[in-house]
Amino acid sequence: MSGTTPDVRQHAGPPHDRFALLASLLVLVAAAPVGLAAGLYVTLALLIASAGASVVWVERHDRSLIPTWMTHVGATAAAVWAMVAYSNQLVVVPEFTLAGFFMWVAIFKFMIRKTTRDYGLILVVAMLLIVVSARVSVTVVFPLALAIFLVLGTYVGILFHFRLESDRHAPGRGGFVAYPRHRGLGSSTLLLVSCSTIAAVVAFLFAPRVGAGALGHARGMRGSAITGFQDTVVFGGMRDRIQNNYALALRLKLRRGGTAYGGPEIQPYLRGQTLEIYQPDHGRWQWRHDSIGMARSLQKESDDRTFHLIESARNAASDNWIEQEITLVAPGQRQPLFATYPPVRVVSNDFESVRHEFHTHRLIARSRHGRTPSYTVYSQDRITPDLALELLGGRGNAEPRARSPRHVSSRVRDYADALLAEAGVDRTDRVAVADTFLNHLRSSKFAYTLERSDVNPDLEPIEDFLLSRQRGHCEYFASAMTVMCQLVGVPARLVTGYRGGDYNEVGRFYEVRENHAHSWVEVYIPEQDWVIYDPTPAWAGMNSVAPGWAAWLGSYVGYWQFTWANHVIGYDADQQESMLHRIRQWLSPATDAEPPETSTASRRFAWGQRIRQLIKWTVALALVVAVMVLVVRSRAVQLRLPWRLLRWLPRSAAAADAVDVPHPEATFYDDFVRIARRLGLRRAPDQTPREFAVQVARQTGGRLAVREIADALYLVEYGRGRLDPARQDAIRNVLAELRVFRSGRESET
Repeated sequence: MSGTTPDVRQHAGPPHDRFALLASLLVLVAAAPVGLAAGLYVTLALLIASAGASVVWVERHDRSLIPTWMTHVGATAAAVWAMVAYSNQLVVVPEFTLAGFFMWVAIFKFMIRKTTRDYGLILVVAMLLIVVSARVSVTVVFPLALAIFLVLGTYVGILFHFRLESDRHAPGRGGFVAYPRHRGLGSSTLLLVSCSTIAAVVAFLFAPRVGAGALGHARGMRGSAITGFQDTVVFGGMRDRIQNNYALALRLKLRRGGTAYGGPEIQPYLRGQTLEIYQPDHGRWQWRHDSIGMARSLQKESDDRTFHLIESARNAASDNWIEQEITLVAPGQRQPLFATYPPVRVVSNDFESVRHEFHTHRLIARSRHGRTPSYTVYSQDRITPDLALELLGGRGNAEPRARSPRHVSSRVRDYADALLAEAGVDRTDRVAVADTFLNHLRSSKFAYTLERSDVNPDLEPIEDFLLSRQRGHCEYFASAMTVMCQLVGVPARLVTGYRGGDYNEVGRFYEVRENHAHSWVEVYIPEQDWVIYDPTPAWAGMNSVAPGWAAWLGSYVGYWQFTWANHVIGYDADQQESMLHRIRQWLSPATDAEPPETSTASRRFAWGQRIRQLIKWTVALALVVAVMVLVVRSRAVQLRLPWRLLRWLPRSAAAADAVDVPHPEATFYDDFVRIARRLGLRRAPDQTPREFAVQVARQTGGRLAVREIADALYLVEYGRGRLDPARQDAIRNVLAELRVFRSGRESET
């Protein structure tokens, strides 16, 4: 070999395999919640693939998969796309665009040889991704990812600090830069994470809060060929099958008189939109334009939470009201509030204002900063004649009139007249008219289906459904009944929203999904107001959860998710005050016990209660301190547990065989052992560094001065000496020649 010094790139050297793997895992853990929430499945898959390629190929072979300039071009293109997507609102939630940009930066960085600076950028990207995940993810995936990130991130951060210190002591010396192994690193990480977690939980629970909690965002599936809530109904278009969409839309918890109730047999109708005008020429429904003028924008009352919709309900008792605690999943600045009919009060801290339409009792809220809101709406359990009269007064004491659709086929009108004549029903009897149409559409003559392949484009949609196909989904059934009622002079309107949901027996709440989106009919009956009629036969949305162990497990997962969304993500000032009130009650003397009659005995009794409560707190605190002391002081934890937990991780030669290296210049031996491992040589536990060097020298045919490595190690590690520049260059040449020899062996095989 030539005696000249080879051109050694100013590089941090091939990093420790454990550090490279853990840094890659850290990015994946941080990206998982936001990737799943945003639907960035392809980007997430590419991130996983690039992280695997980084560990398996780039770090092991010390070679880049792509040129460096391609990394710069790719990162620049990702930044340009993020700016274009944000400025043109191509993505519903802006944070999704930001997360995609961070993930692409990590993808390109994974595919090149990485300096210490590159790894620093990767760790920064991981921290930014976990912050974005905290903002956008409302699922239980985030708390699981956060717990892993705290432990793994702390551990990787300490290792990265070692790399920085090594670079500071030996800048630019590629063969000498590494970090030492510390046996107490695992227990130190656990202690640091434990203390930080306790401090964070205390700050989260007790720090003063103003207004709502910092809710995240999530996005469901979108598109016209899948089930889901729509504020308009349009027939025609695509002719394929409508696919069921099982994305979560909202969570609903029902209470009556303060007691939770519900079950699979109870399927509430949650109204979102009302449509009264049918346009047969376009095959679509639209709302009443004059309802815009019959609306008011409600501002919050003095308690900064309540919106009163009906004046008589302001001071009325809520024992017979249906309380609906709803947490929406999809974000939006302006969105309908789903509720059973008729809503009388809305309580929430997430809205700036609520728009209430008198005629339809439709609610539209303006959310704060586009947050995903949660709210509680109260509705009357049943409509009494007095309430019906008050609702009528809110509409100007004018009863709704039937809006007969124009240009509807005469065959549809004749069809409705024939049904009433056959049943002998008087048109003035609105209940009988509605029941006649309802029973007819629910008869065996009609069938529910999501197929649309047999639609006749030459016929008006309602005419085609009633007289030809007699098969369709809920929008066809509800539209047909509404049109027939209007044609015979009965006021009716089409309502869209959600019906029921998957009932969670564990948490006693409903998970309402997009396949629970439904359409039904409301018919106006004097002294009863608007009455619900559902002409759709049994439909697929009613049974979206199969029985068995999967449903049982899903109930617990759904309960944890509901608890996380309502009590962690939605933790606000009101929940904090409620928690503090319960703590004060717990600490205060018991009031339900029977105290002695004398004043002295009563005071002693109260102080005895306080002392017992103080003992409870002391014991609980002592247990926490004891656990932390065991974690810190236990030698089994210090020496065995952290490494046993990480034993499954692949380790390089330096990790498996290197000695503890307190001096930065001695870390060249880690590189030597790693290269030898790739030659198929592993240092035995009973081998000295010099004996192992002799073994490696024999493998190379004695052509390399490998023994110089062992001599230098003895000088630096045991003799506490220093390597002069000439000897450092010599060792660097030996390592470079050994790499060339290894590459030659690999090419021959």
